[in-house]
Amino acid sequence: TGFWAAFILSTNPGFFTYYRRYSLDFAVTAMIALAAYFLLKSDYFRNRQYSALFGVISAMSILTKEIALVFLAGIIVFSFAKGYFSMPSCRKNILINFAISLMTAAILVFPMYWLHGQKIIHRFVDVVYSDTIRQMYGMPAVLTLQGVMFYFKNMFEFSMLPFYFLLFMLMIFLC
Repeated sequence: TGFWAAFILSTNPGFFTYYRRYSLDFAVTAMIALAAYFLLKSDYFRNRQYSALFGVISAMSILTKEIALVFLAGIIVFSFAKGYFSMPSCRKNILINFAISLMTAAILVFPMYWLHGQKIIHRFVDVVYSDTIRQMYGMPAVLTLQGVMFYFKNMFEFSMLPFYFLLFMLMIFLC
């Protein structure tokens, strides 16, 4: 099983791309994996030390890239609910450790967003979804057939080399 997992991962076009070209997505994936590890070690927020470490690593992953919050939210809600509702004798300890984890993350994340809040809002509203940026780079509208084909073409040119994509699809089919 380990051999197949390593083989499939090594032929995955996305992994191969991140291996050659640095991206924040690769770093945030590692941070989320480390946060998930500490969350597992916290035993559904029953261990205070690992709950605090989970909060620290979660804050670091959110500071690396904000989308980490989306991926962390699911495992946080699941772990808290599983621990809280399946272990009635530990509810107080779970609540305290959950609060410590959230407060640790908030204390570490808050100063950055407080200092740079206006820039972040400006970039999100005026840059990310801007028609000016789209037109400046000659990109078609996203929700059109021309836009879908543009992004599909760029995905193959800049992310997934056709050979590795076909190799990955072959491995998925054979496994």
